Amino acid sequence: MGRAPGLVPYLYLAGATAFWGGSFVAGRFVVQGAHPLVVAALRFLLASAVLLILVVRREGRLPRPTSRDAAYFFGLGLTGVAMYNVLFFYGLTWATASESSLIIAAGPVVTSLLGIVALGERVTATKSTGIALSIAGVAVVAGGASGGTSSAWVGDLLQFGAVVAWAVYSLLGKQVMRRHSALVSTAYGSTAGAAILTPLALVAAPWRPTLHMGPAGWGAVAYLALFGTVLGFVFWYEGLRRVELSRGSVMLNAVPFWAAVLSALLLGERLGWSEVAGAVLVITGVLLTSGILGFNRLLPRRRVRRAGDHAT
Repeated sequence: MGRAPGLVPYLYLAGATAFWGGSFVAGRFVVQGAHPLVVAALRFLLASAVLLILVVRREGRLPRPTSRDAAYFFGLGLTGVAMYNVLFFYGLTWATASESSLIIAAGPVVTSLLGIVALGERVTATKSTGIALSIAGVAVVAGGASGGTSSAWVGDLLQFGAVVAWAVYSLLGKQVMRRHSALVSTAYGSTAGAAILTPLALVAAPWRPTLHMGPAGWGAVAYLALFGTVLGFVFWYEGLRRVELSRGSVMLNAVPFWAAVLSALLLGERLGWSEVAGAVLVITGVLLTSGILGFNRLLPRRRVRRAGDHAT
């Protein structure tokens, strides 16, 4: 698998970021009338059921993981499902969807550092430039945002914790996909996360408001489960297993763009010049770091062994 990954992996990653941008809108809407823990548990109970059915239809059975794989799946559920979603939904109770999504731009930096340290990936001048442009874009958006209140800062801090959880999840997922498909990895990770979230929600959160939140609220939960989880996670894994972790993770910088656009269209949140200018920088950085713009061909070529080269 020595050839360049081409455009297809980045289309998968871009699709995942669009679904996740919509998740900020759906999450912001639903947590106004339901407890974050309950929403998170419902999201992954539904998503896990759909994912396990898809695994059986594709594989003909549910693969039996080894004890080592089971530990990895638990790690996926703990970090990318339980921790991420608790921080994600609580963060959305403190700040708007567009403001909350901005902090996601720190994800590629944290994930890339993990990839460099743990997987031996290297940082080229092109990657560094792309990441810098993406971060600059987010800084432009943040500078023009209407936040700055104490509640907004709490929301941002919670979302940064979600970013750290996601970075660890991406690293674990890269290892799991050496032995399991994207669908199996997503299904077992989601199931483990649902097993963690559900008891917490039953003990700590009131369920009655959630059960009476109306068709729109249940529609938002369905979106979070089917698009934000099933399709989003599978698309992310399919793209990530074909490219370097540090290169693919920069695509997360597109999430604030999608969230800002969809928030303006669906929630009435204002999209000003700073969001537009920042989005241009973010997208340019994503394209540059991913190699789609072709600048990598101007640099000396050097074989880099990727952790996902032997994925099955």
